[in-house]
Amino acid sequence: MKRVPQALFLLSLSIIGFQIILMRILSVNQWDNFANLIISTAMLGFGSAGSFLAVFKKRLLRRADTLIPLLMILCPVFMLSAYRVSQAEAFRFDTYLVFFSAGHLLRLGGFILLYFLPFFLCALSIGLIYVRNIGSIGRLYFSNLAGSGAGGFAALVLLKYLFPHHALTAAAFFPFAASILLIPEKGRRIYFTAHALFAALITLSIISPLPPSMSQYKPLARTKLIDDAEVTVKKSGHHSLVHIIESGRLRHAPGISLNYAGHIPARPAVFVNGNAAGSIPGYHGDSDPLFENSIFILPYLISDRHKVAVISSGTGTFVSHAINAGTSEIDAFEHNADLLVAMEKWHKSNYPSVYSHGSVSLYNIEARAFLRNTDKNYDLIYLPSAGSFGGSSGLDALKENFNTTKEALAIYWNSLNENGSLAVTVYTDFPPRATLKTVYMLSEMLRSSGISDPEQHMIGVRSWNAVNFVVSKRPVCRETIKNVIEFCRNNSFDPFILSGISHEEKVYFNYIPGTELFDLTEKILKGDTSEADDYLFYIRPATDNRPYFSRYLRISKFKDLMQKFPINEIPFLELGYLIVWLTLIFSIIFSAVLTILPVAIHKSGGKKIPVLLYFGSIGLGYMLIEIIFIQRFVLYLGKPLYAVTAVLGILLVSSGAGSYFSDRIAPGGKKHAYALAAISSVLIFYLFALTPVLNLTSGANIGVKSVITLFTVALPGFFMGMPFPLGLKAVGNSDEDSVPWAWGINGFFSVIAAPLALIVAVEAGSFAVFSAGAAAYLTALVSVRKIKIR
Repeated sequence: MKRVPQALFLLSLSIIGFQIILMRILSVNQWDNFANLIISTAMLGFGSAGSFLAVFKKRLLRRADTLIPLLMILCPVFMLSAYRVSQAEAFRFDTYLVFFSAGHLLRLGGFILLYFLPFFLCALSIGLIYVRNIGSIGRLYFSNLAGSGAGGFAALVLLKYLFPHHALTAAAFFPFAASILLIPEKGRRIYFTAHALFAALITLSIISPLPPSMSQYKPLARTKLIDDAEVTVKKSGHHSLVHIIESGRLRHAPGISLNYAGHIPARPAVFVNGNAAGSIPGYHGDSDPLFENSIFILPYLISDRHKVAVISSGTGTFVSHAINAGTSEIDAFEHNADLLVAMEKWHKSNYPSVYSHGSVSLYNIEARAFLRNTDKNYDLIYLPSAGSFGGSSGLDALKENFNTTKEALAIYWNSLNENGSLAVTVYTDFPPRATLKTVYMLSEMLRSSGISDPEQHMIGVRSWNAVNFVVSKRPVCRETIKNVIEFCRNNSFDPFILSGISHEEKVYFNYIPGTELFDLTEKILKGDTSEADDYLFYIRPATDNRPYFSRYLRISKFKDLMQKFPINEIPFLELGYLIVWLTLIFSIIFSAVLTILPVAIHKSGGKKIPVLLYFGSIGLGYMLIEIIFIQRFVLYLGKPLYAVTAVLGILLVSSGAGSYFSDRIAPGGKKHAYALAAISSVLIFYLFALTPVLNLTSGANIGVKSVITLFTVALPGFFMGMPFPLGLKAVGNSDEDSVPWAWGINGFFSVIAAPLALIVAVEAGSFAVFSAGAAAYLTALVSVRKIKIR
């Protein structure tokens, strides 16, 4: 027991760090839809380890002194091996193909089982420590959770200074160090082979590093196929992996008029985690004929814009437009520091950045918090574009976007002066989804602001591939209507929303088959949303409760989709959401087979139902609350990775403190129940008070926000650390054979919690997820008496 807490701390640190680094790797070689897959896989390892202990407990305990350090050294061996195997062509799955190729579907299942192994080995060593030292479970659980909390911060540091595959190699040293602490004096020869394997894999990782193998369908992978393409900047950091590629063939001009006959210059292309982020605009001292012949000039034709804010300014394209339009004061908001650093590095060897222009102020924060708490008013606020040039097959469906929710639009609208406008560009999709959702969103915002006829305040111009919307505080005048019509005729654009135009004028240059888009748009503008609400796709405006602007798939309409589209086309409508459902199915199957089935077959105690209710509830509840806390504080802190790390760190460390304190509480007694009652009470209070408090303090400085985050998360976190060790003690004292079963049940519900939480958040909102978490702890409170000491 002497060095066990320290070893447990290091091992737990590596497990969380490994998960976060894997999430980054998958976001690079696949997409951002697999965080819940990694969490579920890790929890699968923990749940199945508990079941394995239940079946082979006596044999394992007889060899525990040898097995615990051996399992710890095998953890990094399998971490490094799993990564290398998963990057091989024969084993690598592709997101685009899992719904169409049985081989790639099997590879996805194989991926889960492959990464399950290191988590299983780590969890088995932790389980053996717990079972051997059940009387000290509180202190040990503290070391476990404190190490897990530190793992988030360790991953943050590693990803800041190292590329993801190098960070993974560095993380492998922590479980190795943990094993060294526990190797007994006698019988060290048995560890020689494991140490030799570890040394060989580390050497291989250093001599022959293996970067993530990217999907052939990612924009970066396709761009690299151009024969003169050259990566001139590569930057890895907290937020993302950024590439800047130059080629004489890279010409980017979305929204350009088909009438334009001038030269389109080659410009560097920027990619974030392999996804296209735009091109670097030309030197700000030059005029830009592309801008002057594109739909992006629309808001500047309508009125002079002296003060402009650009939300999620990215590579600076919309900032460049404002400079070209002669804007005197431009505020640009971009939260991705890695993107800004990579571009700054490129500009040092080339022409100056648009961000260095004298009229531009760059803010590396989320715009919402700034605008909510400033007295500034703008002539124009340019929102981030919706959709993507060329389409994305719905891979961004579950990407949280707090810049395009109803609450965000209200903030932007209130930040405009009396003649101000909002502008947003939407890339055309078929069947129409993003365009209709934007119309619904903007018209509802206008009605909420007291404007009864949104069409009088809105202009929409459609090119061959995009629609540009401008929404103004003042009604659109006749002179403006005349100018817009002339602008459209000169550039072969079509007026999409403009008072007094006919349907024929809307499709004169850029034909769209059918009238569905125009009919629904007209009804939404008039306030009749019944057909829109019953539309084949989900096009209601996003909210902070459900911040998924790019989510359109409605499970309730799936049968209708199958009647309208061939079955092999449906996944391409929204791959991102379907992947989460597939993850849930895999999680249930693997978890049932590897966690529940072995213990159900094996005789492992006679209190299965009470144990199921109690440990299932706290496993599900903990994960649901953790996930919703992360979502809430991403918006509050404005820095996604910092928010994730802070919430995980605070929650796990405070839970560890609660676990340590639980040694003073009698398991199964009144204080045990009081701890569960405290959790439920705090969570129910947070259901109604958390959002108002966060909104009220959203303009505070980062120091104040950090303190609020600390206390808000740590308060329930402290009590949430108590039920698991107290429950294990209660079960162990009355029915020792049920301890592994309890741990396995806790693992099973933790496995399915990650994808389930996301699905519930999409379908019913984060409030429903938070409510389910509170209900889970109430269930545990009801069942706690059933597992008390007999």
